Amino acid sequence: MKNKLFPIIGFVVAVCLLGGLIGLIQMNKNKIASSTFVEVTTQNFEDEVLKHNGPVFIEFYVDKNCAPCEQQAPILEKVAKDYAGKVKFVRVHAINQMPISAAAGIPGVPTHIMLDPSTSTGAAAAGFLDEAALRKFIDDALAPAPTPAPAPVPGTQP
Repeated sequence: MKNKLFPIIGFVVAVCLLGGLIGLIQMNKNKIASSTFVEVTTQNFEDEVLKHNGPVFIEFYVDKNCAPCEQQAPILEKVAKDYAGKVKFVRVHAINQMPISAAAGIPGVPTHIMLDPSTSTGAAAAGFLDEAALRKFIDDALAPAPTPAPAPVPGTQP
């Protein structure tokens, strides 16, 4: 009788281990490398975003039942590494940090904001962005604002 239980116990243990492994993979599936992104909350938003001297990329996301967020995560990770040193990348969980989401007027997830607190400028894009669109969004936000042409002096030829 004892010998018949060992295969069953082994099978149960293997299933439990496999289930735990699958759970860990699913839990980490949408996580972005902590060295690339800073997770922002109502407690650290001012220090991590508003007091930063330079451009900040903010991603508003949810971690469950959001296919576009899951598709966006690996693209963001790749792009964030390429812009390291030029842009600070932070993430805000749109539901868990509802005061920030509401203040920013987030229409849905994912939503991306490029903000430069030092110049009070910003841009936003809602929805999934493929890599090319994401890079263009960041590059456009980083580009210096065009200088307006001087107004012509009355009575002179242009």
